[in-house]
Amino acid sequence: VERGVRYVQVLNAVFRASRSIMTASDPAGTATFTFDPPSADGFYADGTSVRVTAVAKPGFRFLRWSGDLSTANKTETVVVRGVVRLVAKMEAIPPTAPISVRSAAGSGPVNALAPGSLIAIYSEDLAGGLTIGPANPLATTIANTSIFVDDNYRLPLIFVSPKQINGQLLSNLADGSHTVTFRSTGREDRTATISVQRNAPGLFYTVTQSGMPLLSALHENGSPVTEASPALRGETITFYGTGFGPYDLPPVDGFVMPVTYTYKLIDPVKVLVGVPVIGADATAAAEPKDAADATVQPVQRDPVQAIGASGMVGTTLIKFKVDTDLPAGNLLEISVTSNGVASNKGQLPVK
Repeated sequence: VERGVRYVQVLNAVFRASRSIMTASDPAGTATFTFDPPSADGFYADGTSVRVTAVAKPGFRFLRWSGDLSTANKTETVVVRGVVRLVAKMEAIPPTAPISVRSAAGSGPVNALAPGSLIAIYSEDLAGGLTIGPANPLATTIANTSIFVDDNYRLPLIFVSPKQINGQLLSNLADGSHTVTFRSTGREDRTATISVQRNAPGLFYTVTQSGMPLLSALHENGSPVTEASPALRGETITFYGTGFGPYDLPPVDGFVMPVTYTYKLIDPVKVLVGVPVIGADATAAAEPKDAADATVQPVQRDPVQAIGASGMVGTTLIKFKVDTDLPAGNLLEISVTSNGVASNKGQLPVK
């Protein structure tokens, strides 16, 4: 700088209008937001296109935008022209109900499932409605819903419904603990641990209006045994179960057993016949009232036949003669053992 001489520097400031994107969630604090392109201070030049995404916090899900957007897409593009105000409407997600897995024949004295048996998965919000799959072969996905075992294999399914799914357990599962996983589009995965063992027999029954667990049995002519049409002494009836263990020739999972081959059970089956204890649950063991009450003690008989049920999946057919020397009375309690493992119980009207 020369003495006595001043130098002037002229600076030109150029301003460009920038606007902010103001975001909020309703209820407050239930979402965070991402912006593409990002902005360090939340301001953008007029005319900038920005992709905004509402990210739900745990326990909530996105419903829709309000303010300067009115869509149900959690990611939307806005063009900045003035201040943009966005509100993400959120809702709380109800706690997901766990799943439980049981024999399709109902609960019995054994807390285990047999390979190849029919099973039922219970919970809430499993499906939007009842959907029955194809009969043969069974489908492994129904209504975008699948059941996995050990996260590797889909199980054959019979139907899906909001509170229950029925299917077949794989016949090659080893004894021990396994993980069953429910997966359905738009729903959270749910898992349960099951115990698998070679024999876990269960008998099918229906509950009457009076609350009686009526054994699902047929007369010799194929008509159902009911309270109004009881089994006759001396008659050979047919009833059904699942979980009786392996057959001499393994049936193909998910396919009905053909009539061209008789699938014989490898393990021995015995039929236990007793008199129901008034007020006793069908799955509870029948205990004598006292030592002199021999009528409550079940008697053991061999079935006429115990084979795979042709035309069905995962089901065993048992033919049994209602001998005249069985306990007296017009109601008998039927259970079975498979390789010594006991089943649940069903009641059989007898005349």
